[in-house]
Amino acid sequence: MLSDWIDRALAEEEDREPSGKLAPSYLYGCERRAILRQRKTPPTVFPDARTRRVFTMGDIVEKFVLDTLEMKGLIVGRAVPVGNDLWQGLIDAIVKENGLTFILEVKSVHSKAFWHSAKEARNGYLSLGQGMPYDSHIYQASAYHLLRGDPDLANPHILYISKDDLAMEEFVLGRQQGLIVAWRMVPGAGDVGILTKRIPDELSERMARLEYYVTKGEIPPIPFARPDEHPFLCQKQKEPSCPYYHYCWGGKNLEL
Repeated sequence: MLSDWIDRALAEEEDREPSGKLAPSYLYGCERRAILRQRKTPPTVFPDARTRRVFTMGDIVEKFVLDTLEMKGLIVGRAVPVGNDLWQGLIDAIVKENGLTFILEVKSVHSKAFWHSAKEARNGYLSLGQGMPYDSHIYQASAYHLLRGDPDLANPHILYISKDDLAMEEFVLGRQQGLIVAWRMVPGAGDVGILTKRIPDELSERMARLEYYVTKGEIPPIPFARPDEHPFLCQKQKEPSCPYYHYCWGGKNLEL
């Protein structure tokens, strides 16, 4: 079958080798997972064929978005490295629009999740863990902005796009009074948009905790009593989803 050839080709693509540094995309969630990745621990769980196809569709959608923005002359840089001695990440793009230059992260979502989260976002003032923009993406984009250290950069943007119909929701982030806030960009709302979400600003604390484990050469303890205690972080539909699942729940030993 032709689909078998596609799946085989995707399986043959090499995953990006961890750099040995901390990744901003792992700031939110399980600190143990972030450190195991930083230590280049061999994974024990790998994506199945469907998951690889989902990731590939995300890459295709992201490329379409950035190609289009570049064609319109808005892209200053693509796949821009950012980091320091302990951190390393790759910014999707740096964009210049209406005199403002900012970091842009593009996130593709399947349509059911997109429209559910978009509806929540339009209700405003969402708490931790609810709706767009997702907390993990907020911390990732905020860390990129902090690590870039460019005073001329405006607040970072996150653009969500539905894989099925290319519907879009755009958010701009900011930090104020102990909070990270997100404004939803809508026509007629000006350059800031409508306040949509605010969560505790734990960016510096999260980064400091991970840096502590790296400099001390330590691995964080298992954060849960059971693998099903937190949805999706360890397992999904009772199947392991974390690449390092068996180092916590399968009896596989870690080399410290």
